[in-house]
Amino acid sequence: MPITSIMVKNFKGATFEQPLGKLNLFIGPNGAGKSARSGAILLTRLGFVPGSSKANPEIYSAYAGNAKDQMSVGFTANGLSFERIFIKKRGGAVSQKFTIGGSHNQTKEDFASYLKTKAPSIFDLENFFSLSDQKKIDLIFAMFPPSGDPVKLTNEIEDKSEEVKRKQKTSTELEGIVSRLTKSRTELKLPAGNLASVKEEISKIEEALANARAELTKVVKDRIESEAKLKAEAAIQPAIDSLEATRQQAESSLKAKTDRAGLIPMASTAISSITRILETLKGAGCDTCAAVMTAKAEFKKHKSQEMRF
Repeated sequence: MPITSIMVKNFKGATFEQPLGKLNLFIGPNGAGKSARSGAILLTRLGFVPGSSKANPEIYSAYAGNAKDQMSVGFTANGLSFERIFIKKRGGAVSQKFTIGGSHNQTKEDFASYLKTKAPSIFDLENFFSLSDQKKIDLIFAMFPPSGDPVKLTNEIEDKSEEVKRKQKTSTELEGIVSRLTKSRTELKLPAGNLASVKEEISKIEEALANARAELTKVVKDRIESEAKLKAEAAIQPAIDSLEATRQQAESSLKAKTDRAGLIPMASTAISSITRILETLKGAGCDTCAAVMTAKAEFKKHKSQEMRF
């Protein structure tokens, strides 16, 4: 469906009808109308010139020049003429009228429908790339209807889209791993020297760490034993205090009484008390502690005194 002619009136200051062949090359100085011809095709087919406003007043202001009330663009394709007529009203508003094959007062919808089926397709790449993926697909399918099953093709497209998403996700994850590894390598600070010296340094550090752990274990063990000893001494302290009190009482009695009759009962009383203390300590498991040794010494002392008297 080639375009065979271009018609413009008051478009960019020009009015002409240009016949076209299969291959057309426009050459001329600035202002000769080269862009007017391509612009007329775009404005007729798309309703706007890519890169400029789509609003009627702005289109009229940009391309009508000094025209007071009307500008038109059009072309002939597939034996039909298509013409857009921009009409400026007194208040400044601009409206469009559409002509197909010389028939005026066509609706905008009919004009667009005829252009779609009877005229060549023209891509506005900027507009195309701004569309969503689905609208791009719809537009391409409308321009080039597939020969196969549309439903099957749609499913295949959806499957491929999902596959692309999965691969994009995998790619993102791999990029994250590479980024983390790169960061770790940058932050890693090895000691100076070759690999052998580094290994030797690591061995020394590990040995020092093992020694430190052993020393810590010994300190903890000594502390536990010390605490246990303190607890044991605290437990037998009352017995030691009682024994000391008995000893002091016995000595006081010996000094106060010199006759044999008085010493024997006192010694017997001390021996009896010491015997009970020894039994108590033995029951507590203190067979060799300092308190037991002291008690036994006092026992022997009072026993010998009792025997002398």
